[in-house]
Amino acid sequence: MCFTSHDLKYKLVTSKSGSRESLKLFEALVSTCDCVEEELDDQAPTTPAAWVRCVQFIQDAFKKSYDAGLRVPCLSPVPVKGKLPYLFTWTCRCLLLCRMRKNGIQQLRKVSDVSFASFAASFPDAKQNFARLLGTRRRTISLREFFDEICYKGPWELSSMVWCFTTHDAFDTITAVELQERIKELKAARATYKKKWGQNPHPATLVRNAVAVDA
Repeated sequence: MCFTSHDLKYKLVTSKSGSRESLKLFEALVSTCDCVEEELDDQAPTTPAAWVRCVQFIQDAFKKSYDAGLRVPCLSPVPVKGKLPYLFTWTCRCLLLCRMRKNGIQQLRKVSDVSFASFAASFPDAKQNFARLLGTRRRTISLREFFDEICYKGPWELSSMVWCFTTHDAFDTITAVELQERIKELKAARATYKKKWGQNPHPATLVRNAVAVDA
């Protein structure tokens, strides 16, 4: 993991928003993640099929902790109506991306070695972007065919994250042409934000601020 329960305990205890209950929940979360990290050992996905297998492995590990009484609200590994909870798949994605970077893997190899349905189901997708982009296309479409048809060129494992950012309603207020014309302005605003806050802003924040300046 990139942090420890001690780090989280310090941050929670020294923050005004910290509470004994929130501390207890975060410690349970970190303890579970640490257990999963130990069981993963040196496993890191390199292909879509390996990603799906690792998600299943993490699900099984979380389920073991869950059954043993180590439970964190909203992070249940138990499917609801045949689908894993959003926060659980979000956590899986974070764990696996960290594992990939730790092992020097920049992105999954773009091979269609697992079904579209299995790959899509292993990611958080609150807005059902996979389903919406699939549209009326045949359900047996391969991963490469799917990503080629929608002209997505980025890492496949980051696609759900990209769509989550770009389907924000803030993007309804500006056209693709306008975004391209203002790319230097937006990059400068991002750099200013990162210098002040220590992290990059949500893309919607940049767009919303740019539109507000024009108003």
